[in-house]
Amino acid sequence: MEAVSAWAKFIAFPENFSFVGAKDGESLTIAEPLDGPIMQRYRSLARESKIWMSLGGFQEKGQDDAQLCNTHVLIDDTGNIRSKYRKIHF
Repeated sequence: MEAVSAWAKFIAFPENFSFVGAKDGESLTIAEPLDGPIMQRYRSLARESKIWMSLGGFQEKGQDDAQLCNTHVLIDDTGNIRSKYRKIHF
Protein backbone atom coordinates (compact mmCIF):
# COMPACT_ATOMS: atom_id res chain seq x y z
CA MET A 1 0.00 0.00 0.00
CA GLU A 2 1.26 3.43 -0.93
CA ALA A 3 0.13 4.94 2.38
CA VAL A 4 2.07 2.39 4.43
CA SER A 5 5.24 2.90 2.39
CA ALA A 6 4.87 6.65 3.11
CA TRP A 7 4.77 5.84 6.87
CA ALA A 8 1.08 6.63 7.32
CA LYS A 9 -0.37 5.39 10.61
CA PHE A 10 -4.04 6.24 9.93
CA ILE A 11 -6.17 6.06 6.77
CA ALA A 12 -9.64 7.63 6.55
CA PHE A 13 -11.94 6.26 3.88
CA PRO A 14 -14.88 8.40 2.71
CA GLU A 15 -18.60 7.80 2.99
CA ASN A 16 -19.73 4.82 0.87
CA PHE A 17 -16.10 3.77 0.39
CA SER A 18 -16.99 0.17 -0.39
CA PHE A 19 -20.05 0.52 -2.62
CA VAL A 20 -22.36 3.07 -4.20
CA GLY A 21 -25.47 1.52 -5.69
CA ALA A 22 -26.99 2.73 -8.94
CA LYS A 23 -30.52 1.52 -8.15
CA ASP A 24 -32.72 1.37 -5.07
CA GLY A 25 -32.14 -1.78 -3.08
CA GLU A 26 -28.63 -2.57 -4.34
CA SER A 27 -26.99 -1.56 -1.06
CA LEU A 28 -29.33 -3.84 0.85
CA THR A 29 -28.45 -6.72 -1.49
CA ILE A 30 -24.69 -6.48 -0.84
CA ALA A 31 -24.91 -5.60 2.88
CA GLU A 32 -23.00 -7.84 5.28
CA PRO A 33 -22.67 -8.13 9.05
CA LEU A 34 -19.55 -6.66 10.65
CA ASP A 35 -18.13 -10.17 11.00
CA GLY A 36 -18.63 -10.88 7.27
CA PRO A 37 -15.89 -11.42 4.67
CA ILE A 38 -15.55 -7.80 3.50
CA MET A 39 -14.95 -6.42 6.99
CA GLN A 40 -12.67 -9.37 7.81
CA ARG A 41 -10.51 -8.37 4.83
CA TYR A 42 -10.25 -4.76 6.03
CA ARG A 43 -9.38 -5.99 9.53
CA SER A 44 -6.65 -8.25 8.10
CA LEU A 45 -5.31 -5.41 5.99
CA ALA A 46 -5.10 -3.11 9.04
CA ARG A 47 -3.34 -5.81 11.08
CA GLU A 48 -0.89 -6.79 8.31
CA SER A 49 -0.08 -3.15 7.53
CA LYS A 50 -0.04 -2.03 11.18
CA ILE A 51 -2.29 0.90 10.34
CA TRP A 52 -5.51 2.33 11.80
CA MET A 53 -8.49 2.63 9.43
CA SER A 54 -11.55 4.81 9.62
CA LEU A 55 -14.16 3.31 7.31
CA GLY A 56 -16.59 6.13 6.55
CA GLY A 57 -19.74 4.24 5.67
CA PHE A 58 -20.10 0.48 5.46
CA GLN A 59 -23.32 -1.21 4.29
CA GLU A 60 -24.04 -3.30 7.36
CA LYS A 61 -26.86 -5.83 7.38
CA GLY A 62 -29.37 -4.93 10.07
CA GLN A 63 -31.37 -7.07 12.46
CA ASP A 64 -33.50 -8.45 9.64
CA ASP A 65 -33.18 -8.77 5.86
CA ALA A 66 -35.03 -5.49 5.28
CA GLN A 67 -32.80 -3.35 7.51
CA LEU A 68 -29.66 -1.62 6.30
CA CYS A 69 -27.25 0.32 8.50
CA ASN A 70 -24.78 2.90 7.25
CA THR A 71 -22.06 2.14 9.77
CA HIS A 72 -18.83 4.03 10.42
CA VAL A 73 -16.17 1.59 11.64
CA LEU A 74 -12.83 2.34 13.31
CA ILE A 75 -10.24 -0.46 13.10
CA ASP A 76 -6.99 -0.33 15.07
CA ASP A 77 -3.53 -1.42 13.92
CA THR A 78 -4.03 -4.92 15.35
CA GLY A 79 -7.18 -5.48 13.27
CA ASN A 80 -9.69 -5.03 16.09
CA ILE A 81 -12.86 -3.01 15.66
CA ARG A 82 -12.43 -0.24 18.22
CA SER A 83 -15.66 1.59 17.55
CA LYS A 84 -18.72 1.53 15.34
CA TYR A 85 -21.44 4.09 14.83
CA ARG A 86 -24.67 3.23 13.08
CA LYS A 87 -25.74 6.48 11.46
CA ILE A 88 -29.42 7.29 11.72
CA HIS A 89 -29.78 9.43 8.59
CA PHE A 90 -29.44 6.58 6.06
